[in-house]
Amino acid sequence: MQFIEGLDPIIKSVVLVQRPQDLDSACSLALLQEEAASSSSVIKRKPDGRFSWPLPPPKTPQPLPLPPRIDKKPPEDHNVSNPAVRQPGSMEQKFSALHQYRRARGLCDRCAEKWSRDHRCAPQVQLHAMQEVWDLLSCSDQPLSEDDTAFTPPEQESEQLFMALSKAAVTGASGPRTMQFSGLIQGISIRILIDSGSTHSFLADSIAIQLSGISPLASAISVQVAGGGLLTCHSELVNASWSIQDVQFLSTLRVLPLQSYDLIVGMDWLEMHSPMQVHWKQKWLSIPYDDKFIVLQGILPEVPDGVLVHVVALLESVDPTESIPPEVQRLLSEFVALFAEPTRLPPPRHCDHEIPLFAGAQPVNVRPYRYAPALKSEIEKQVSDMLSTGVIQPSTSSFSSPVLLVKKKDQSWRFCVDYRFLNALTVKSKFLIPVIDELLDELAHASWFSCLDMRAGFHQIRLKPGEEYKTAFQTHFGHFEFTLMAFGLTGAPGTFQFAVNGTLAPALRKFALVFFDDILVYSASYEDHLVHLRAVFELLQRDQWKIKHSKCKFAQRQVAYLGHVVSAKGVATDPAKIEAVLSWPIPSNVKELRSFLGLAGYYRKFVRHFGVIACPLNNLLRKHTPFVWTADHTVAFEILKQALASAPVLALPDFSKPFAIETDASAEGVGAVLMQCGHPLAFLSKPLGPRNRGLSTYEKEYLAILIAVDQWRHYLQAAEFLILTDHRSLSHLNEQRLHTPWPTMHRYCTKVQPWQQKVFAKLLGLQYRIVYRKGSANNAADALSRRPHDINQSFALSAAVPSWLADVSIGYQHDLEAQSLIAKLTVASDSVPHFTLRDGVLRYKNRIWLGTNLPL
Repeated sequence: MQFIEGLDPIIKSVVLVQRPQDLDSACSLALLQEEAASSSSVIKRKPDGRFSWPLPPPKTPQPLPLPPRIDKKPPEDHNVSNPAVRQPGSMEQKFSALHQYRRARGLCDRCAEKWSRDHRCAPQVQLHAMQEVWDLLSCSDQPLSEDDTAFTPPEQESEQLFMALSKAAVTGASGPRTMQFSGLIQGISIRILIDSGSTHSFLADSIAIQLSGISPLASAISVQVAGGGLLTCHSELVNASWSIQDVQFLSTLRVLPLQSYDLIVGMDWLEMHSPMQVHWKQKWLSIPYDDKFIVLQGILPEVPDGVLVHVVALLESVDPTESIPPEVQRLLSEFVALFAEPTRLPPPRHCDHEIPLFAGAQPVNVRPYRYAPALKSEIEKQVSDMLSTGVIQPSTSSFSSPVLLVKKKDQSWRFCVDYRFLNALTVKSKFLIPVIDELLDELAHASWFSCLDMRAGFHQIRLKPGEEYKTAFQTHFGHFEFTLMAFGLTGAPGTFQFAVNGTLAPALRKFALVFFDDILVYSASYEDHLVHLRAVFELLQRDQWKIKHSKCKFAQRQVAYLGHVVSAKGVATDPAKIEAVLSWPIPSNVKELRSFLGLAGYYRKFVRHFGVIACPLNNLLRKHTPFVWTADHTVAFEILKQALASAPVLALPDFSKPFAIETDASAEGVGAVLMQCGHPLAFLSKPLGPRNRGLSTYEKEYLAILIAVDQWRHYLQAAEFLILTDHRSLSHLNEQRLHTPWPTMHRYCTKVQPWQQKVFAKLLGLQYRIVYRKGSANNAADALSRRPHDINQSFALSAAVPSWLADVSIGYQHDLEAQSLIAKLTVASDSVPHFTLRDGVLRYKNRIWLGTNLPL
């Protein structure tokens, strides 16, 4: 390299021996050799022309030589002519001097070990190397040794070694170790902060320009600000006279650009007046002054204590329209204890939970699940909270179940225990859970509603004494058991329902409904609602139940209850649940399809043709049926979502008025509508299976009546009702003679189909009248049962079909208008004038409609 060729011959030969690979390595080697040559080490040339180098130090660990120490003396004793007492300057200059010191001795800049070409710094810095840096930067009082007199950092004054300013002094805040005073300096009123976090005393430049005696510094001083940042001082006021409460003090003040305070009194002043007594809370200090102690009283805040409160809603936002009327507010104020946080365990009740095990059952012992460290901390926190409240207690039980953490909607964690193995050994409870439709039927004539939510429902019921050991669970740090009924236990829902029913028994079905921890209070008028609310509150408070106020709704005209929206108009679907259905993507497997149909099926009574529309989707759930998604499934999927989105508000049943059911049947399914005074109460639709598709039209109409009466029998058995059908022969059912049925021959078996006997058996004991209604007037039920035949359906009758009809049907798949017509006609065959759909082919006035099938 050109660089090596230009070096001194002695240095050049040393560098070439090391064979540097790049320019940086060559420069480093040359610098090291140059510094080594200038030190006391002497290079001698042997007679043969080679150089003799001093022997390297031994490899055994030895303490490194310390860098030169700087003599720190008062300013008046500072000897400028003596280089042994020169002071290091800024932090950059100090580190530069350290690097020069290490290079002069052949040491590594980073770790201070002996440097060589193969040197690698240790992963951890040795303590004596850190001590070396600290000694250089701290500048101790030891004078330089004679061997180190060559090290001469730049000159600076001793006060410049380190100056710092606290964050409170810069921002204007009142720190925990600060006091504020009012004072005077040269007749000017100033705001003073006595700050133990500042090293020196500083004066604001806005005050300094009004004072005399300000002198510039020989060189600027950098002042470190807590939290980061530097301020620069260029001038000072030596022996400045200032006063607090008529007490005079002398100090040297450095001028800084301060915004919050006029004078910062730091540790230099505090040390000068030590010892002293300080009361940081009451803001006074007692200092020695003229052979006595004086007390300086600082500025006290206007209020002794201040609290900054920021309130946010953590669980749910509150609709401003759901304001609580003042009468209800006064009622709530009378039952404060009912909504308060529980401070002790619930009282023993007659319905305390019991866990009966099968005879011979062995203790459950399941190994705990593994969790990440963050989740372990969450488990420890929740277990600690439950221990402090008495919900759980340490256990020595032979039972052990693992812990589960389930994420809530608010992203917090719910503590659960996996009791599946314990539940398998438990005798199941026989208490029946209420049917939601039966609960909603009780709300006729109601116009005012209040929803109450039980606080930590299951934890308001004790375990029966002696049952605690069965609920034991294991964590990574201990073994515990519940004293209260735990979530996840089989039979726990029934126990809770039984307990709340026992408390609210005088109000059930009169003005209150209970479904586990959700209580609905309903009334016909506002005045009655206040009376009913008070009655429910008194019953709950009597048995020491707790209600969570934040989840309650009081005196509303419309509330969401059990996935439905209830109002005086009737019951409707919950928009939040319907939104989830509308945003559901096309299922990609059986599990996703089953989840969709499960959510959609919850509202099947709101959809006129649910069973027929969902038939292609339900067929994919059959056993041994491959999951192949086609265009027919997409059409059914989208139609079902739109039908749920446009579901009507169903009227609530009034048992003082007569009911009517409309029935109809087609080749594809049967349908019925429960009505009252012309308003629908519920819809029913079911597709026909392969076996029932072979029935006659008369038998299918029978089947529609059978299904409808069986589904809504609890509505129809109280009084006379109407059966509306578009099959005229059924209107004379009561006049017909019953015949012994002929057996219907099947391929593999002979089975009797006694449809007349079945219908009469279902209608036996009911008061009814069958009324004929034309199909055009029976639209509701007729639409439920109608669905076009599939193009791939197999008929017993063979017929010649042109092959190009299949091309027409396939061409519809890329025609948006054709897809729209097929979707509408699938729901109702008469929904589009002059259009019909038969065998997958659209017809306009009985002529085949091609759409955009241009090749045809």
